[in-house]
Amino acid sequence: MGGHGGDEAGQRAILEDQGIVDLAPMDTSLETTLLGTTPEGVEVHWSRAALECDLTILFNRVAPHPNLSSRLQSGFTKMSVIGFGKPRGATTMHRAGVSEHLEAAGAVVRQHSNLVGGIAMLCDGEGQPSELVGLTVDELPEKELAVLERARAARFTLPFESIDVLVLDWFGKDISPTGIDRVLLGRRPTGADPVRIGAILALGLSPKSRGNMLGVGFADAVTARVLAAMDADQMAANLASSGDVEACTIPRVFENDRQALDWAVTSFGPRIARIESTAHLGQFLVSDGIILPGLTRGDVSPWSFDDAGSLDLREPWMSRRENA
Repeated sequence: MGGHGGDEAGQRAILEDQGIVDLAPMDTSLETTLLGTTPEGVEVHWSRAALECDLTILFNRVAPHPNLSSRLQSGFTKMSVIGFGKPRGATTMHRAGVSEHLEAAGAVVRQHSNLVGGIAMLCDGEGQPSELVGLTVDELPEKELAVLERARAARFTLPFESIDVLVLDWFGKDISPTGIDRVLLGRRPTGADPVRIGAILALGLSPKSRGNMLGVGFADAVTARVLAAMDADQMAANLASSGDVEACTIPRVFENDRQALDWAVTSFGPRIARIESTAHLGQFLVSDGIILPGLTRGDVSPWSFDDAGSLDLREPWMSRRENA
């Protein structure tokens, strides 16, 4: 799990959030063993608890990663190197440069650990599990690369070239490794389909992010509600291992959603799109003036603010997908 969750109690809490705490004995020890070094001299650390087992099998999602430019991104190799490296291994790899050293570090893991293979999970365009693919350690990294290409092809993208304001109901570590997938939004040159967005408003921090506000720096404005949900210790632990200062930099803060939206429209323009998160692009709300060729436009009502100037974010509104 790398540095996610911070200490042992935090890592256990993240697993409990996923509902898997009772399925098997759990060892959240942060102790590691040095497996070896890459040809470039980067140390590769691995979970001591895992090494004490008969074998290790990985089960995780394979998907593009917003911050990596390497061939391998989120998937088996990254998890085997950074996740099983715990905070020490994660910090070492991030400081050395994950994109530059991930494949070489993965080779060290395959040679010196008890990893035998695992199950890759692919998700559809809405971020929902769609397929499981088994692979052995001998099939890495080639088969993982093939699975990654399929995952990349399945992703949805924003169906417009430019907008003035993008409203995110939610962001967080359970949504994207960087909280907000800025590559998908065209905020980095590595984006395959750049989208010009005047301002990004992030209105809610996902409860499953457990207060880890990493990614807040990729928004142009947030609300006081987001800051109130922050757990500084959780975010500090993630920052220590990733070194991503920009992702932790707090942008302009408004008291409520109405104030944030008023500022964005006044400063950038009235063409607005609203999505649940960068992980869920199957449905979105758009204002007049945004052309969506080839897509069906449904009937919508004006946005409703409560007396405190807040939109209703009590549950992800796109989680109700019976009409998607």
